[in-house]
Amino acid sequence: MAEEIKAVAARQAQSAASKRATFEQLTSKKRREKEITIILPGSSDEVALLFRALGAKEYDKLVTACPPTTEQKAQGEPYDANKFAPSLISHTLVDPELSVAQAEEIWSSPEWSRGEVMTLYLAALEVCSSGFDVPRNESD
Repeated sequence: MAEEIKAVAARQAQSAASKRATFEQLTSKKRREKEITIILPGSSDEVALLFRALGAKEYDKLVTACPPTTEQKAQGEPYDANKFAPSLISHTLVDPELSVAQAEEIWSSPEWSRGEVMTLYLAALEVCSSGFDVPRNESD
């Protein structure tokens, strides 16, 4: 047991010295979050929305659950955007929480413009699609 503790401590010291990530660091990272602030029309109040990324497999399951219609498939669409977008919004928006039915209601509401619903959809897409922040290397 003492040998294992020494080995772990040595790996951690080496990792800290070389700035290389450890498996523990990689597996303990938190899900990416994105907060957007919007001003609802007719109001001057700002409201915040908090989105949290889905894991890759969970995201892929959502895509699979929203297959394109025959017409959409003929146009090369990978999924039915009118089902996928509200589903993705619902699954990533954590504050306030929205059910899929509530997100679908907003998505198809005549009170919400295409740009307004796309703001929500793009925030959900971005939080799921953003990669790591990689510092620029001076020698690049």
